[in-house]
Amino acid sequence: MGKKRSDKEEMVISAAIELFSKQGFFKTTVSEIADLAGVAKGTVYWYFDSKEELFQSILVNKLDDLQLELEKKIRVENSALEKLSEIIISYLKFYQEGKGVSKMFRECTTALGKEFFNDYIIDFNQRQIEIVAKVVEQAKEERVIESK
Repeated sequence: MGKKRSDKEEMVISAAIELFSKQGFFKTTVSEIADLAGVAKGTVYWYFDSKEELFQSILVNKLDDLQLELEKKIRVENSALEKLSEIIISYLKFYQEGKGVSKMFRECTTALGKEFFNDYIIDFNQRQIEIVAKVVEQAKEERVIESK
C-alpha cells in the first residue's frame, strides 16, 4: 500500500522476511540477506541504513497495511457481527499468508529495544483495541451483545 518499491528492494525485503522468520533477527546477517536476494551487500544498505531499520521497516509497513484494511472494514455499513467476522478473517489472513512477518512480529517485542519501535508497537496494539472496541459498542447498540 505504501510507496512503489523497485524490484531489487522487493527482493531484499522478501529475502529478509524469509531469513528473519527462520533464523531470527540476531542470527541473520546483512550478507545473508544480500546473498539470498541476489544483490550486493551495498544494495541492502542503499535501501536501508541498517539491519534493524530493514526489520522495522518490514513490520511497520505490513502492520500499517493491516491497520488500514481493518479501518476500511469497520467503516462499511455492516452489522457489528459482520464487522467482527471481517476483523477476525483479516487477522487470520495476516497470520496465515504472512507467516514470516507474523513470526517477525512475535520476535519484535524482544529483539529490538529501540524506544521508537516499542512506542510504535504499543500504539499499534492500542489502535487494534480501539477498532474492536468500536465494533463492540456497535454490537451493544444493535443489542447483539448485552451491556452490563
